[in-house]
Amino acid sequence: MKANMETQAAAMRPFEDGDRVAFYGDSITRVGVINWDCSVPSETTFFGRYATRSLGPREFRDRTPFYAVETGPDTIQYRERTLAEYETELRHAIAAGIDYFAYCWYDRAPHTDHVVGGRAATVDDTVCELTYARLMHLASPLRDKIGLCAILIASHPYSSEELADLAETMKEPCYEKIDGRPLVYLFTAPWQNLLERLRVRCKNAGVADPYAVLMADTVSPVDAPKVQALCAYGAGGVQAETWDAFFEKEMTRNDLRSRNGLPVVPHFAMGWNPTPRLRHPVPWTAYPEGVYAPPATVGQLLTAANRLKSWTMEQRDRCPTGHVLTFAWNEFEEGAWICPTLGPNRDTPDTRYRDAFAQIAAAWKRENQAPELARGAEWPGFSRGMGIGGWLTNYKRFNVLPEDKRLLITEGDLEHFDSYITEADVANIASMGVDHIRLGFDQIVLEETPGHWRERTFGRIDAFVDWCGKYGLNLVLNLHKAVGNYCDIAEKVQLLDDDALQRRFIDLWSEMERRYHNHPGVAFELLNEVRDVPAEKWNDLADRAIRTIRALNPDRWIVVGSTCWNAPGKLKDLKVWDDPRVVYTFHMYAPFEFTHQRGVLQPGPMLYNRAMPYPTHDVERYRGYHRLLGNANAYPGIKAIDCNLLREFMRGAHEFIKANPGKILWNGEFGTIRHANPAWRLAYMRDVIAICSEWGIPYCVWNYLSTPNDGNRFSLVDDDTRKLIIPVFPCSPPTTGTE
Repeated sequence: MKANMETQAAAMRPFEDGDRVAFYGDSITRVGVINWDCSVPSETTFFGRYATRSLGPREFRDRTPFYAVETGPDTIQYRERTLAEYETELRHAIAAGIDYFAYCWYDRAPHTDHVVGGRAATVDDTVCELTYARLMHLASPLRDKIGLCAILIASHPYSSEELADLAETMKEPCYEKIDGRPLVYLFTAPWQNLLERLRVRCKNAGVADPYAVLMADTVSPVDAPKVQALCAYGAGGVQAETWDAFFEKEMTRNDLRSRNGLPVVPHFAMGWNPTPRLRHPVPWTAYPEGVYAPPATVGQLLTAANRLKSWTMEQRDRCPTGHVLTFAWNEFEEGAWICPTLGPNRDTPDTRYRDAFAQIAAAWKRENQAPELARGAEWPGFSRGMGIGGWLTNYKRFNVLPEDKRLLITEGDLEHFDSYITEADVANIASMGVDHIRLGFDQIVLEETPGHWRERTFGRIDAFVDWCGKYGLNLVLNLHKAVGNYCDIAEKVQLLDDDALQRRFIDLWSEMERRYHNHPGVAFELLNEVRDVPAEKWNDLADRAIRTIRALNPDRWIVVGSTCWNAPGKLKDLKVWDDPRVVYTFHMYAPFEFTHQRGVLQPGPMLYNRAMPYPTHDVERYRGYHRLLGNANAYPGIKAIDCNLLREFMRGAHEFIKANPGKILWNGEFGTIRHANPAWRLAYMRDVIAICSEWGIPYCVWNYLSTPNDGNRFSLVDDDTRKLIIPVFPCSPPTTGTE
């Protein structure tokens, strides 16, 4: 497989000298993100103790911050971090394209000098813990690359000294400003007196009157003149069964705020799911029981960002500041985060949401256009699937057989076909949450001699079609190995060079249509992994097969893949048909030395014979594989084997989507060899799945079960229990990881 190995450095708009300013009428979007930091030492602080208790259970590792220390299966610790360690977090935020953090602002020192409701209001040491992040930010030279502003909590009794200090901080170039006025967000009521106190302090300090944004959906006519705009903090307790439904409610709230007659700072929420705090309540807030949306996939986030950008453009007169505020950088316990997390691989931070948000921020900042987030067309009923090999294909490996015996079907083979996969397996696959199965079969399994069919084996497929219907699954019938195109052995006579073999190929698909004509949920995949042959030869044969099937059934879903073993980079050479029910497909097994590590069927992995981790910074281990095979220049400039590299390997798929809008592209195969470390397998497969979700590509994993005779076993279930070895479904966004 060939791929462009040069990764693109993230384009970041340089900051100019002087204040961070957005002026009315500017087209530049300023991306602010809420920062509520309680990542303070868990053994000695109030908030750190509660946060680590909430996030301790292992089920929450996808939202546990990367700097946490796992002390047991269900326990974590936060330790005191140095300025240098906090700067690592700031660099992640800069990489995410964030212009400023909106910090929840609290007093730095305890006091009792403020009166609320006629009584002295105390600020004790526990609340002061929450100033750690902002003080580190202000002490860091990185403040010149990422700014900050204050979210004032109206229920907090700020001392006069703290407000005076905030006014002084507003003079700093790193403090976010709108039209020269320091930006301040106001959270919760009553906020009126607090804002007036701040304005007095700003005036005394010679600071411009603050640009006050009230975090509320509505404001009374009396109070409206006191603030400049409306926004929100979090998701306001929104409950929804799906993340998409959650986002619809969020957009409804944006609409509601836009109808108050004031400018609006559009609000974008990464999520809302306070399950950790429902399990382990905290004393300062509470949440209603109910159904909360699961974390978003990367694709859902990108789609939502596109929607918000379009809404902002439509509401241009109501969104004049060019700002968007996002919830949140580090509200891990409430289900909204961009900050990298521990994820499944503890050695490398999981930057899945950081990387997604970098795309979002860059797209938001493009002038006068919605984000260019090209996505493939939906394939109804075929969004997430499981492949089955080892039954009617790959039931034995032909490269170890005498050449004259390779195409012989034995009685043992027929017994295997009769018993290996049963209705219980289809029920099991359906329980995994997939909507389709890709069933591979070989031509010789169904064709006894040219034009004569093996009814015994066809009977197994007939039963399988019925089982899929019973359990609500669609089916892709995949000709895995055709005579003249075995992907794993060389043949003297090639399918694309022999007219007789091509006629048999066409006749087989005619027979398939005759038998399954009344099954609209069955798709036909013409041929698996066409070898490295001239594309025009394959395009011609595929075209003849499509025309033959179309003459019999104008509505059949037909799947056609690229050459060179379905390489993504070869999609550009595949013919594109003027037919909405033709689906295009590719496979993803890169890096090959990872997915096939220590395999016994290909000389490279068998010769190198090393365990290959994923993700990893040990790029040298991967280069060693290629040097052994004679390539001394593998992976130039690559610093990590991770999700970013997988995107480059899959780049041809995304280019196909952009070049062919409205066409369906399906990732029909990807997987990892069974004996690879389970954590590595899981990280790789979830990264591929997340990239597919990001680009709108339906997918099918490979594979359910492999026979012991299959030298490269890619099976995902245990041989005996048929339970998943690794929890591939449901997927989460990708595990990447470089710092």
